[in-house]
Amino acid sequence: VIVGHGSLIIDHRKFEKSGLNGNADLGHMVYACSNAECPDGSLIIRDTTFTRMGIARPGHAIKSRAPNNLIENLVIAGLDAKSGRAIDISQGGKTTIKNVVMQLGINNDNEDFIAIGLEEPRYENTETEIENVIAICDQTEPCDFVRYKGPAPKLKNITLIGNFRFYDDLYPIAKDEIKIYKSRSEAGIKEYPYVPEKWTEINR
Repeated sequence: VIVGHGSLIIDHRKFEKSGLNGNADLGHMVYACSNAECPDGSLIIRDTTFTRMGIARPGHAIKSRAPNNLIENLVIAGLDAKSGRAIDISQGGKTTIKNVVMQLGINNDNEDFIAIGLEEPRYENTETEIENVIAICDQTEPCDFVRYKGPAPKLKNITLIGNFRFYDDLYPIAKDEIKIYKSRSEAGIKEYPYVPEKWTEINR
């Protein structure tokens, strides 16, 4: 948790099986600025793996209210857990998400992988860049890649595998940066529960 000033830096770590007690706090694996009082705070996460967030109670892999967020070289896999979102940047801010593999399974509690600025108060200067991401939807209902309020995220080189839908006009804006494969086999990756160990380009 960040309170006030400073940075929370997570580098080369592994998080797994959060939310084990259904009566405990939410099963978020990382929750930065939980009281939303860190105007100069920042969250930096690199080269880290998140697996099975929300065993007994749903939780996000990463939830941040920090105004500055850098998230890169990650693998986030809900698998069979009651996982929430992969990344929830609750109040917006300046965020970069790069070189990330994300997977949500059949017991997932949220249909969107990423949320930006869905809670108030929101930061005025919200800028979101999402680049080099593979998102695998293994749930029965359609997934939404990113849901947001405020400025539209800038997408670059996004690969979606499975059943996806978009709730807004972001897809027409960014369609040249999005590749969609209807199944794992169409994308040329192994069946569930396999998840790539790192982001690599998929060209089929």
